[in-house]
Amino acid sequence: MTENHKYPFQPLLKYLTELKRLLEDDELCPDYALEKVGLRRLFSQWQQTGCKRKCSRNSETVIFFCNNLLELSMMEPDPTIIWCAPLLNSWCAITSEDYVRLLGRVSGHPRLREHARIRTSPLLHLSSDRSWARSYNRFYTLGQHDTSMFFRVISDGLIPSSTNLIEIGEGSPRRH
Repeated sequence: MTENHKYPFQPLLKYLTELKRLLEDDELCPDYALEKVGLRRLFSQWQQTGCKRKCSRNSETVIFFCNNLLELSMMEPDPTIIWCAPLLNSWCAITSEDYVRLLGRVSGHPRLREHARIRTSPLLHLSSDRSWARSYNRFYTLGQHDTSMFFRVISDGLIPSSTNLIEIGEGSPRRH
């Protein structure tokens, strides 16, 4: 199956926009809206790790989540942020656990060892020139794009064989 996207590549944007539209209906249950657009798991992770805001109603929390991720998806980084961001080399885009993520070797990450092979948190924004990316957790400076990383990690058994590679060429990203 081939999936086409426009640059900049913002894979969650259409789901967040749909979630925001669904949440405008006061009669609709927020949990149902999250499930319908496929963001239930990400919302749960966000509540456990990133949500410090206490809302009186669940719908307010879901709206805050949606607005927060929309803002992160649309954000263009300050050059200082990119300069300080970890470098992801030998990277490629994949679908894993229902979300697009980047896979590669990281350098300069505050919590991971140098040159560790990693899978990022869900991808929110891949720049048009593919020089930087924003995952749910952080910005990355992108080095060399390398789809062979996907095949090495699959053959080493480090990610499930159900994981898909997203081909990123000169045009739009395509999923295989």
